[in-house]
Amino acid sequence: MSQARSPSVSHIAPVLRVSDLGQSIAYYRDCLKFTVAFEWADGEGEPVRYAVLEYGKSGVHLTQSDQPGGTTAYCFVDGIDAYHALAKAAGANITEDISDQPWRMREFETRDPDGNVLLFGEHLDRVEMREKPGHRHLWDSFWYHGIFHPHDHENQKDQAEN
Repeated sequence: MSQARSPSVSHIAPVLRVSDLGQSIAYYRDCLKFTVAFEWADGEGEPVRYAVLEYGKSGVHLTQSDQPGGTTAYCFVDGIDAYHALAKAAGANITEDISDQPWRMREFETRDPDGNVLLFGEHLDRVEMREKPGHRHLWDSFWYHGIFHPHDHENQKDQAEN
């Protein structure tokens, strides 16, 4: 007899309320380089009112709303400097430029057309690790303590197996 697995949360997807879904899809696709993974309309010929956009293993959900904005999401990025340059070159609305923060994150802020805030960041230990290959940093244990998302753990396991 097999033992039942304990339940766990696999991931969390923020749902952002937007006033013009088409405009928001274009912003996330064209400026932040997300891909459209799913669109929902109530019926054939009806306008799309819900969309899922993804970048790598992460995603954001957008829903058409009469009360847009007001959401903040923090997005953990591997390669923050390259992503910042990509978003900036594509015309993203960067409201706080990239900088190192006292809480050991390198991050920047952007706002979508409805004022939803997305913070993109990478722990400084990761940035520094790329500069010193082979050096083990404190962030290796952060996932265990719940500070980073589950994909960090998967990537570490993949790297250890290869």
